[in-house]
Amino acid sequence: MKNKIYMLNAISLNLVNTDKVDFFMVKTSIESAKEWMKGKTAISAVRHDLQHFAREIAKDAKEYKEVSELKLDTPMAYNTVVIQYKGPRLPEGATTLPPNAKLEIWEGIIRVY
Repeated sequence: MKNKIYMLNAISLNLVNTDKVDFFMVKTSIESAKEWMKGKTAISAVRHDLQHFAREIAKDAKEYKEVSELKLDTPMAYNTVVIQYKGPRLPEGATTLPPNAKLEIWEGIIRVY
């Protein structure tokens, strides 16, 4: 969907229920992801300890929805932002990253056939 961006913290083949899927992902920046979100609907399946960061990235989205599970099973191209956390375990309710932790941001398309 052109006006929707699906936010994830991991990519898994469990997301799709098909025999053919393409993944195209490019490492980018938080600023680029924020710009891409402007005026679109963000659908976040990001795990609970990263939701604060997902909401911050999508703050300029037209709409923000959190879902507990996401299945991409309609044949189409899905715009995606993946928030990959690298670091020690996040404390409950964290709103800042611990020292030596980082977020890697990936933008891309998951095409389901």
